[in-house]
Parts: sequence; structure tokens; C-alpha cells
Amino acid sequence: MKLFIVRHILLCSAIVMWVAFSVAPTVADDDTLSDVFREILRNPQDSTLNWRYAEIAEDRGALGNALAAYERILAHRPGDEDARRESERLLSLLRAPKTEARLSVGGLYETNAPRRDDSLPSFNDWGLVGRFQIRHDRTIKDRRYRFAGDLYTRWYNRHEAGAFDFASATAAPVFHLGNGWQVATGIGAAYANLKKDPLFGSLYAFAAFESTRPGPLRGVNVRAGYDSFDDRFAGRDAWVFSVDAPLVWSRLVTKGDRLLAIPRYVHNRANGLGHINRFHEAGAQFDYVMPLSTTWRLSGGLSFLATYRWYAGHAPDQANNRRDWRFVPGVRLTVNEILDSDLSVTLGFAREQNQSNDGDKRYKNRTYSLVASWKF
Repeated sequence: MKLFIVRHILLCSAIVMWVAFSVAPTVADDDTLSDVFREILRNPQDSTLNWRYAEIAEDRGALGNALAAYERILAHRPGDEDARRESERLLSLLRAPKTEARLSVGGLYETNAPRRDDSLPSFNDWGLVGRFQIRHDRTIKDRRYRFAGDLYTRWYNRHEAGAFDFASATAAPVFHLGNGWQVATGIGAAYANLKKDPLFGSLYAFAAFESTRPGPLRGVNVRAGYDSFDDRFAGRDAWVFSVDAPLVWSRLVTKGDRLLAIPRYVHNRANGLGHINRFHEAGAQFDYVMPLSTTWRLSGGLSFLATYRWYAGHAPDQANNRRDWRFVPGVRLTVNEILDSDLSVTLGFAREQNQSNDGDKRYKNRTYSLVASWKF
């Protein structure tokens, strides 16, 4: 069954990438660029001539000439959304390859590392965390592509069951939709270990809609895929669907501050064991940052995560109609651009609380962390 599902996802992913990587048909036109351009010189405001020139120029790889043609159209017809969309697309293609990376390493101390209910024996523990994220954008032929990777590891001194490793990679072509919108649609894969043993593997397709229009909405992200867990975790294999919409507000209190809000919905359609791990989840993440001192390059931040999860099934020893509420408020202080470099150090505190109508699923935990980050 798992093999069938994996093959099904690979087939769907192949179809998505085939559609995404398809190259638009070339323009069959006997006219040379110079012939059409001579006509444009006689009538520079002729949108039809400029459009034909742009198509021929792009077909022959002269992207700069094609961009100039669309800009001529916009100079006389600033409301032409088709020309604006093509202009934005070509500007993206002409940009040089760009790579951004961030490395974060640090330590943490948790008062309830195993996340156990107050009625159960628990213990505090310290650990180490590390994360490396990278994103690369480049033009290949006539399309802009985006590649991203994420590596994360967490290690505890005593809580061996909490040792966790995660890796993911995505690839997506970028399509300009016009009117300030673009979408990166592609495929991704992820793999995770728990206690150095396999936990799950994941294959998924996604569409990341991004907006540069005025207003707080920065985009909409949609993702659908399949998580295949190791046999030690029966009943957790699942189709997973999620959608979120980042919103950003600036200068709410002072110059340089920013509020990020991300409402999110997740549906985990887990199979087996009476659907005890199948759930819907709705929630939101908030993050506010503001400068505190330009002299010392200090900034402060407040965060808050709230989720509500309702389960479709339950085990014989679990509560019927299980519902979980999870709240994680946090605060942090960051020293930026240490020694005039891209190094920053963040001291953070978070208080995590999970409320549930299933008694042993309730827990409280406080986390203290110190993390250094380098941007490349």
C-alpha cells in the first residue's frame, strides 16, 4: 500500500513539474527584428508592433530588447496589465543568480523536556540546536527557478527520546501572474529522524503565491502531500493538506517595527488504528519586532502561537472527541550586526502550554534559549 501511494505521489509530482517546466511555444515569424523595429520607428506607439517585436526578440534570446518593447507599450498604455506582467517576468529573468543562507547554532534549557502531564514524573534538561537554511534563485532558459533546503537538529543531554533531525528540499519555477502577484509552484521532499532512527519521509507539492501589492497581505501558501512513518509509529501515515496567508504591518508603534501574522489551517488525514491520529488544526502565529537602541543595535521581539486541534478518533483508553489547545507566548532580545558583520545573537524565553480534554495530554514547559545566527 505504501509503495502504491509513493508511486502515486511521484507520478503527480512528475506531472506538476512537467507542466511547470514546459516552455512556451516559440514564435513562428519570418520578420527579422530589424524589419519590425523599422516599422516601430515609424509608429512607436503601435502596441501590436511592439508586442510582435517583443515575442520575436524573446524567441531569439534577446530578453533586453523584448523588455524594452514592453516598456514602450507601458509608456503609452500604463494600464496594460498584460504588458506589465510580461515586463515583470522579463525583469525577473534578467536578474543575476542569487543565494541566501543562514546558519543558526545555540543552546536551550527546558523545564519539562519530555512534555509530560503534571501528574507524571518529568525532568528538566539542556540541549543544543542547529539549523542551516539556504535559498537559490536563478534563471534557466526562459524561466526563473527557486531552490531551497533546510537542515535542523536538536540534541538533549538526558532526554534521548527528544533527539530530532530534519531535512527538506524544494524546487519550483516562478510564474508571474501580473497585477503584483507571482507564484512558485513545485515539489518538495522531507525526511526526519527521532533518536537517530527513521521517523518519517514526506513527498509534497506546493504553490507559494507572493504579492508585492500595497496592503498587509504578502501571499498565500498551499501544500499537499503524503507523510510515510516508520513501522514503529503505526496509524500515523497520512495525507496532509495545509494553507496559510502571511500578513505584515509596519510602523505600528515606532519607525522600524514590524508585525507578522500567519493564520494557518492543517488537515492531517491519518490512516489506521481507528483514525486516532487524524485531525484538523486551526491556528495563528504572531511575531512583533521593534528596534530598541541604534547605538547598541538592539531589537526586541514578542511572539505568540495559538492552535486548536480536534481529532476524528480515539483509542479505547483515550478521551472521546479529543480537543487540544496549545498556547506559546514568547519574548526575545537580539543584538544585531555584531562587529559590523552579519552575526546576531538572540536571548529568548517561551512558555508553552497544552490544554486537552484527554488528561495525560496536558503539559506545561518553559524554554530558555541563546542562539547565534550568521547570514551569508
